[in-house]
Amino acid sequence: MELDGFSSTGDSDDELFLQNASDSEEESHYLSDIIPKLQFRNVKSRASWNDEMGMAEITEKKGKMWITTGIVRQGKTYCSIEETLYLMELGALDVVDNGGKCINLTDLYSKVAGRKGGCSWELFEVYRHLKSLGYIVGWHGVPWSLKGAKSAHAPVFLGGTEESKQLVDVDSQDELSINMLFSKMHINEARPDFEVYLPNSKFRKSSPGDPSFLLYLSRGNPPSGAEMDVLERQCDGIPLKICLVEYSIAAALLLHSSLRFGLHYQKMFFLCWDRPSAQNRKDCINKSGTFNYDSNYRGATAKSLSSLKEDKGLSKEGFLLNHARVLVGSGQETFEKGKSALRSWRHFRFNWAFVDPKTPIQKGLRFCVCVEEFFPWLMMPLEVMYVNERSSAKNRLPSFGFGSGTLQGHLLAGEERFSIEMDEKNQVWYEIVSFSQPANILSFVGYPYVVLRQKHFARESTRAVLKHINS
Repeated sequence: MELDGFSSTGDSDDELFLQNASDSEEESHYLSDIIPKLQFRNVKSRASWNDEMGMAEITEKKGKMWITTGIVRQGKTYCSIEETLYLMELGALDVVDNGGKCINLTDLYSKVAGRKGGCSWELFEVYRHLKSLGYIVGWHGVPWSLKGAKSAHAPVFLGGTEESKQLVDVDSQDELSINMLFSKMHINEARPDFEVYLPNSKFRKSSPGDPSFLLYLSRGNPPSGAEMDVLERQCDGIPLKICLVEYSIAAALLLHSSLRFGLHYQKMFFLCWDRPSAQNRKDCINKSGTFNYDSNYRGATAKSLSSLKEDKGLSKEGFLLNHARVLVGSGQETFEKGKSALRSWRHFRFNWAFVDPKTPIQKGLRFCVCVEEFFPWLMMPLEVMYVNERSSAKNRLPSFGFGSGTLQGHLLAGEERFSIEMDEKNQVWYEIVSFSQPANILSFVGYPYVVLRQKHFARESTRAVLKHINS
């Protein structure tokens, strides 16, 4: 069996060994970041704290975390105070002062609490929360590395002054320039705080590409209309999300908070504590409402994969493109069995997920995908956007496929196509193509986990189709 597994669209020179990591290694790497926890490690990296810079210079690197942590200048890696504290909480970093004395967590908490500019606790809470969910987080306006910095996403500095333009020119006066970059970030003006990337094993600091979204920490109240205009001018087409921090427990040094992201996310979703009955599914469909994504993209999965990859609108709107293509056999009989598998929803028949197998595949028909996640079942409504079938004929190769769009109440917004087709060599291929983005606060905060589940579904769906073909 040949598999082009799920691919998703997104450096430093020491990260090449991750390119060929297996799926299991990749998933375990991400899952280790998705579950927030404190863990104390025997193998730690080491750093020296620079009070003048307010940053840690890494003197000894251990582990894979440096692929996505810290900025690189002239071969040296520096961590902001938020990054340093996060790594110390994980037990992954030992830090000493200029005199070689060990700096403990209490010392660093005091540095954060006493930092000028305000909101540093909030910034740390946001950074820690995003990292614990598996996201790759960088500071807006601070290039990961000078190599390829000109091609990376460049922020629009307010005022366009000569001083602003010089902030990214850090070839000389290295420490002073880094100081200027980070001090610029903490003045009281409306500007994004973080550049946030989805988990990506091919991430490179020297060529990070555009972030999935920019995040602005709202200081107390949502930004005004004028502030939103200023923020959006700095985004250069990258999606912007607003974050509020609400503190629930305040201790002397440690604060716990709940974060609220993306004020525009829908609140409706459908839960069922037991396996959803026919009536449960019917109620879900009746209450679902209209499509929850832009009409410009409805039916887009009917296009070729290359056309979707070239569609800049999808990426600018924050959609993640996923793809899996599997060789399941050869010959007309295999094709007919593959088509039968799709028509009877064999590709969606698991203990943990299912669609009613009696659901007819026809344009305009609404149906419900039921998925068991932890304790409750989620019911997610969709509508069949199109059905494409091509029979065998002279100079025509047979194919069958259909695409479905998400409705209000689905945790994601987007579209997915399932298809079976025969190529010119009589080989039969099963293909899944989708684009999606979070449509609910639940899917947003757990989106790295959602991406992993999409990969898991692709593998399980392939096995189900193969089982049906070989039965």
